[in-house]
Amino acid sequence: DGFSGMNKAYAPVPAMDAGSFDSDESTLAVDRMIIKTGSLSMVVDDVRKSVDEIVKYAEGKKGFLVNSDINKYNLDLQGSITIRVPSADLEATIAFIKGMGEVQSEHIDGRDITEEYIDLEAKLGNLKATEQQFLEIMKKASKIEDVLAVQRELSSVRSQIESMEGRMKYLKESTDLSSLTVYLSTNP
Repeated sequence: DGFSGMNKAYAPVPAMDAGSFDSDESTLAVDRMIIKTGSLSMVVDDVRKSVDEIVKYAEGKKGFLVNSDINKYNLDLQGSITIRVPSADLEATIAFIKGMGEVQSEHIDGRDITEEYIDLEAKLGNLKATEQQFLEIMKKASKIEDVLAVQRELSSVRSQIESMEGRMKYLKESTDLSSLTVYLSTNP
């Protein structure tokens, strides 16, 4: 009887875990942070004109030119251009560019950085709590060597905080804007 009572007490735990896991999973799926990059190889009639049109299109979508390179190989003009566009506009941008000529190859890549971002948020929270503790210690420190020691630790913690905030900003910006490189040639 006591043994069956243990089973009853134990049975709801996995059910709760499964329910909360499903809920967490669906929440995380909505909040996923994906860095999208892509590349296209195209044969076009006019490389320079195509580069200009791609830049105008990207700027019209609140994106920008990262770099471009045009050169002549034998008698054929070829080039490459890398743009950044809002991630929400990546598919439309690719469709626009595909309409400019014949697609030779296409590659799209998504890198999920959700876990890294969440980990950085947790570490940042811990560092900010540590910073607050050092500030409290600083208020109570009376000896110069104690004050200097706390200042050194504060400086180190603040440096780590700035570094993490910079990385988090970079990751956020990388998910907001997708990178697309287009290789263009007049000859397949």
